[in-house]
Amino acid sequence: MKNTRPMEGKAGLRFLPSGTPEGFASKAVSSDNDANPSVIVRELIQNSLDAGTPPGSQVEVEFIFGEMAIPEIPGIDTYKAAFEAAKKFHPHVPEAAEAQIERITDSLANSKVPVLQVLDNGIGLDERSTNALLSDGLTNKVGTEANSAGSYGLGHYTAFPASDLQYILYGGVTQDGHRTMSGHAILASHFNEDDQDNLLGKDGYFTSGSNPHDIQNRYRFPENGDIPSVVEEVLDDIEARRGRGTAVILLAFNNFRDENDPAESVLRVASRHFYPVIRTGDLVVRTERKGDVKVLNEAMAADLLKSGQNERRSRSDAINGSKAFAIWRTLNAGQEKEVDTGFGPVKLYMRSADPDESTRISLFRSGMFITDAVPLNQASNFAEYRRFNAVVLFDTPRPDEDARGFELVRQSEGEKHASVDKKRLPKDKRSQFDKLLRSIREELKEMATKDDADTFTPEGFMELELSVEAQRMNPRRTTSSVKQHPTPPKDFTPVPEQLEPFPDGERRKKNRRRVPKPKKVSKSKGRRVQIAASARRDESVVRVAVKAEEDIANATLRLLEDQGADASCSNPLADQPIQQRIAGSQGKFVKELVIGQLYKGERREIDVVLETSVANEAVLKVDVLSRKPPAKDGDEE
Repeated sequence: MKNTRPMEGKAGLRFLPSGTPEGFASKAVSSDNDANPSVIVRELIQNSLDAGTPPGSQVEVEFIFGEMAIPEIPGIDTYKAAFEAAKKFHPHVPEAAEAQIERITDSLANSKVPVLQVLDNGIGLDERSTNALLSDGLTNKVGTEANSAGSYGLGHYTAFPASDLQYILYGGVTQDGHRTMSGHAILASHFNEDDQDNLLGKDGYFTSGSNPHDIQNRYRFPENGDIPSVVEEVLDDIEARRGRGTAVILLAFNNFRDENDPAESVLRVASRHFYPVIRTGDLVVRTERKGDVKVLNEAMAADLLKSGQNERRSRSDAINGSKAFAIWRTLNAGQEKEVDTGFGPVKLYMRSADPDESTRISLFRSGMFITDAVPLNQASNFAEYRRFNAVVLFDTPRPDEDARGFELVRQSEGEKHASVDKKRLPKDKRSQFDKLLRSIREELKEMATKDDADTFTPEGFMELELSVEAQRMNPRRTTSSVKQHPTPPKDFTPVPEQLEPFPDGERRKKNRRRVPKPKKVSKSKGRRVQIAASARRDESVVRVAVKAEEDIANATLRLLEDQGADASCSNPLADQPIQQRIAGSQGKFVKELVIGQLYKGERREIDVVLETSVANEAVLKVDVLSRKPPAKDGDEE
């Protein structure tokens, strides 16, 4: 068996020592093992946007689908030896690992493998940036990089599920013509045949040596004349066409494990996640597959967004078609306003929501969609305003602009740039983050329209279907605990006025939009009925108001945390009941509170306290049921 660790100073694939055995089903990439293009393409384009292109310059990203001969793959002999050693070290593997081993085996059995080259016109790569790119395996971020998500770190793992070899090459050309390359392969821990005392880890890196006394630049990489020819040719193309830039090469590319045209998938994802910069021409995305070249411009992006406007299925780190189309409409038909937040400029766009839309605020940074769960700027923060759709754009700042707001957002993003959380910031910057988002909230309120509380249920309240299982029992029975009415928090809006009847026809319209048709339930569980409900939360206290539309016996109340999955999801997550108790009482926390008999037209307010804290952005659902009383002696079940 060949040595799986090349000699120091010679460029090659090296598997690093590890003290912990790890199998083929790598935890680093397991969260994205479905090879979703919405995740992978988004990360690849984002890396290019954050690659240091001067503000105002057009960013070009090209996706080229081609092939590469197996013998030309840099470090392929070391890769094969490590693969065989890893299989020997892990004779019994789980099903997921078996699938990965099979994909690698099938790929290596061919003379060529498909490849996807992603090329851009950024600043390229040097030794320092390559160390940073592969930092999770090679070194740790230090200094100012420690609190920055940036374009480096765990994000580079995102593309691995699209490579059946789980092997990706990187290369770059800088402005002065300097070239650097590397590669990262993920297999499993194993022993070198010539060294049975030192376990090697799952990660292999294409390097030319190490710098033991340089923490930030711990490893050296092939440069200029030492770069393998197959990568050199790609860098030649970058330099000839763009002058500088970066290449990411996915080996044994698997079409995102999808039967759809991968080029079309790339263009669709780019349209949804980067429309603001495609709209302005600051980002150009090209695809080339089997001689067919497509260039994504504003017109093509608009057509793609329109075609997906009815798609509502989504995942936490991707934007679905209906949301993307709504954003397109807001940017093209909404009111525009550029403001100074006190931390730098930001652009705001707003339009009135359609009857079937809720208030939604979408945040973009450098033209990339980040989240529509913006702290301090969620629907509940605009309860007294008519529903609207808004877009907040943090453009890449020019050298003469205040960049503090932009940096606060960028540094608060996770590795996949799909959320913002001030807890990711240093403690001394968290108050600034809050001030920034409060200033945006106040600007949005100036743009929004206030509504009449008598005919409008604020977004801070939840008008939901409450499922109730009605069974025959003593209608006189009530529960004394619900008669307790502690003083509510002072900033609660009185609930009864929110439950006044809607004007003729308006209630039916709202119910048609928000309240699904009741589902049939077996007789043993009773039948479900619709109940008007609203709720408002202040930290751990929730005031729930219900209005029965018919007599309901032995009602109980539950609050659930919405897990964000709907019936269209292939594996929807169950909503989680929250432990609660009547506010002001000393009883135990329970999943269901007994509230007793409810009569038709009766309104009831209940203040409850949650046992554990729930994130501010969490969506709470209200559930009311009528429980069957215990069977008496002689009763039939």
